[in-house]
Amino acid sequence: MPKGRFVDAFPVLVISTAGLRNSAVAYPAGAWDVRRFRPNILIQLDGDEWTEDSWADRQLSVGSAQLISRQRCMRCTMVNRAQPGLDTDVNIFKTLHRTNEGKARMWTQVVQLGIISEGDVVEIL
Repeated sequence: MPKGRFVDAFPVLVISTAGLRNSAVAYPAGAWDVRRFRPNILIQLDGDEWTEDSWADRQLSVGSAQLISRQRCMRCTMVNRAQPGLDTDVNIFKTLHRTNEGKARMWTQVVQLGIISEGDVVEIL
């Protein structure tokens, strides 16, 4: 990523519900709605940890597609902005920086094209 800029570094962004719950524990007044983070893929996981943080360089099988996790996503202040049904909240960004080095989601690359549908099982290989 260019220094001082926040751009899409890889084509597919993945986030888990467990990670969102993790941040909600640190800042329960916040609306940790997935719409703030704009991922391509939301993975339903139990727990309340940023599980996807440990997936770097691991392959994910999603539907008939294969992805490889490359790096954690550094968040910008866009997560603070109002979305339809969500108010502006500058503490979302501050909480991520305080609790998770400002990172939330995993950047991935496509290894094998395929079809991904809602409800598909995700396997970490």
